[in-house]
Amino acid sequence: MTNIMGRIGSRTQPAAPRRWIGLGLGTLGTAVGGVAAGLLQPLGPTTAAGALALLAGGLALGLVAGALAHSRWMLLLAPLSFIVAFEAARSGAGLLTTGPLRLGSAYGPLAYLLGRFVPWTLAGISLTLGAGWGVRAALRRPAGRGPVIASALTALLAGALLLPASSPALRNAAGAPIQGSVSELVSVELGGQQQWIQVRGARANLPVLLYLSGGPGQSDLAFSRVLFEPLTEDFLVVGWDQRGTGKSYAAIDTGITLDRAVQDTIELARTLTQRYSQQKIYLLGESWGSILGVLAVQRAPELFHAYIGSG
Repeated sequence: MTNIMGRIGSRTQPAAPRRWIGLGLGTLGTAVGGVAAGLLQPLGPTTAAGALALLAGGLALGLVAGALAHSRWMLLLAPLSFIVAFEAARSGAGLLTTGPLRLGSAYGPLAYLLGRFVPWTLAGISLTLGAGWGVRAALRRPAGRGPVIASALTALLAGALLLPASSPALRNAAGAPIQGSVSELVSVELGGQQQWIQVRGARANLPVLLYLSGGPGQSDLAFSRVLFEPLTEDFLVVGWDQRGTGKSYAAIDTGITLDRAVQDTIELARTLTQRYSQQKIYLLGESWGSILGVLAVQRAPELFHAYIGSG
């Protein structure tokens, strides 16, 4: 009986030297994956597809690392080695969200944390889950309740990323959708980059009001949708995620300058006149958006009925 148990144990629990080699190979593999992710996605995942790729890649890396290691230490080492290598690989991206912590203002710590929360969370979840399953498979252990629950939650997260964003329908006082109303998220190309606008109005033939939000770097789509709801009876209210913000975050790759932002504003105004068959639109600028509005009207006055400055 002792000999039988010894043979079974040798199958499921490798000798110490082999385990150390497995831990080293697993750690090295996840570190290489971190370098690749840092070079391919220096800003972290900027789209749902990028986030799903990070989840899937982390899960695959974790499975292999856990199977090689035969040790639950890989549940800690896999995400840690990946994140360290990921940060080292993207350290030269030149943005506050990828560079060192700067304590000169409140924005420095905020940018540092936000630039790391999403990639670290997605990578940590997938690598830990994959390593857990890899170790269990290597040691021939049955699935426990914890890994199954974690897998289900990760699948729900992936499913949420697959759901397309949308703009809720306009409703009347009784809560019923308004027939013939416009409520849509639209992709537009501005300055060679895909950016997104939200258009809401009681009828498709209403005059267009383009809202330029504060910032730069601030998405106001959800805020403006609620704030300007009363205006949708008289205007097609257009909210815009400017370059590098919200759904247009991926467009940050080419950088943000005042001149580029003003040119984007003019291009968007021209696109709106063509899309909704209008000669001119109205422009509302808030805070940073008030600067864009003034300069856009100065450069292309023929596109605007009027400019409204706020803050």
